[in-house]
Amino acid sequence: MLNRKTNKIFLCFIGIALYVYSNITIAGTAAIYDDPGLATHQSGDNIEGYYYSSEGNSSCEFLFISNRKLISSKTKSTLLLPAKIFFFSNGNNFLYSGRDKKFDTDGTLYLDGNSLALKSSKPLGGSCMFSGDPGTRFGSMIFSLRKTFPALGIGIIKRKTFFYEEPGKHRRTGYLVQDDRIILIKKSSNFSYIKYVNPELDVKDHFQITTGWIRSEDIANPFPADPLKELKR
Repeated sequence: MLNRKTNKIFLCFIGIALYVYSNITIAGTAAIYDDPGLATHQSGDNIEGYYYSSEGNSSCEFLFISNRKLISSKTKSTLLLPAKIFFFSNGNNFLYSGRDKKFDTDGTLYLDGNSLALKSSKPLGGSCMFSGDPGTRFGSMIFSLRKTFPALGIGIIKRKTFFYEEPGKHRRTGYLVQDDRIILIKKSSNFSYIKYVNPELDVKDHFQITTGWIRSEDIANPFPADPLKELKR
């Protein structure tokens, strides 16, 4: 059983649908949590997500994939799945093929009822605390589900892009910048409706979630076309 005394609780749901996004067909359910820096998208057995946090001049930022078919261990209450953690550097094209491969890190995803923890096989650097066992000093937090909703996937912003009230109409003053992480909800012509959760805000600020239309060409899909195949490498 995962230790929840000083940690948070995480809950995920899976949905199935179809969509075309960056030449990949994916669909499912997105989830946001009590930590605004965490979001996941699940489709079938595939689990994809991102994490971001900052502390002073140090930060922790990565993406990860896992798959429920690849059970490495299972007890009465805990399911352990292999995971892969990866990174991008500023200026990259934010496609999976353009990631910093030298920083690829194996990991383990712990699923225990309504909780989840992620452990990396080695320190990730910065302020990342994921290399220890869940619940220990250097271990993963356990995150609490805040909301789930149908979504097409998770994306990364490639360049500065403005929000629109409607596809191509009524441009707002608000915008996103390169490397922002977003959740893609739906598409219409050359525009995508997205949700952006500001990871810099504290949990007690009740989150700042921005929604609106942005240009689809400004969104990159950072995940592999076949996560299961990638995890088996």
